[in-house]
Amino acid sequence: MHEDACIVRTRPLGDPGRGSLGLSVVIAMYNEEESLTELRDRLLPVLEATGLGFEIIFVDDGSKDGSASLVERFVAQDPRIVLVRLKRNYGKSNALMVGFSQARGERAITMDADLQDMPENIPALLEQGQYDLVSAWRKSRHDPPLKRNLSKIFNRLVELFFRIKVKDINCGFKVYQRHLYKSLRLYGDLHRMTLVLAKMEGATFTEVPVEHAARKHGKSKYPLFRARGIWDLLSLSVMGSLQLRPFHFFAPYGVVLVGLGGLTFLYILLKTLLGSGASGLAHTLLIMFILLGVNLFLVGLQLETVLNLFRQEHPFQQTIKELVTHGQPQPEVRASGER
Repeated sequence: MHEDACIVRTRPLGDPGRGSLGLSVVIAMYNEEESLTELRDRLLPVLEATGLGFEIIFVDDGSKDGSASLVERFVAQDPRIVLVRLKRNYGKSNALMVGFSQARGERAITMDADLQDMPENIPALLEQGQYDLVSAWRKSRHDPPLKRNLSKIFNRLVELFFRIKVKDINCGFKVYQRHLYKSLRLYGDLHRMTLVLAKMEGATFTEVPVEHAARKHGKSKYPLFRARGIWDLLSLSVMGSLQLRPFHFFAPYGVVLVGLGGLTFLYILLKTLLGSGASGLAHTLLIMFILLGVNLFLVGLQLETVLNLFRQEHPFQQTIKELVTHGQPQPEVRASGER
């Protein structure tokens, strides 16, 4: 590390500690040493041409090669570059959350470090500034056929579950307005689902066709098919109903089941009064309806409690190992009305 040029410190969540900027580029990286120099050399002129103040935040997601050491040299050479090192590999969603927590731009750009997302396409995304979220659409993808076809299937599943038309749900090359990226809560593989999360928040979004480059170095860090993405899709479709008041989601089903239990009890009581007696199945159904109904009430209450705790705690903050910046930190400048 360049001790005379870099400052290593850990910065608390929501306290970037420097002045506000027009753009923050958040790049999650994992073993991408071979592509980083070219990425920086192509990215800087594009950002400078926008005329906006900017920063580039590299989040090292536990790389085992020389990625972090190389970016430390970038930091020593350019104060607009920041490195956040994580304790180990936690996954892209966590890395993006860390990057967003450190960003201070009015807009945040997310892109991969492997050069398949071309920096030269950034101006086309920035032109759509009237939207809360602008997502790149890789119209001509340079990926294996199986990967492209699986992505198409996932796009259709998103349309089926969430009733939104998407062309490229998996593309991570995006531009977010500050109010949106600061409010996102990503975990699992939800970094793939930010268009859906934006819709749930009532945000506006659009997709812009861009060029997609073939991978120059290394290999993809993600398998062709990750079942975890499917589970996240299913859970998100349920959480869309649960995110405000989980108890309100489960309570009606609990009422129905308890009601069925009540009717079953009346049936058993009537049969008993008539002297014929109810069957063992009726008694089993009575117990089952009552237990399931009560359990749904309890599940709703438990989820309400867990959700409230989740809103207060941000586990991704605990994954930061260190922050590397160039020069002394400046006082933070907050937007008007922002907390």
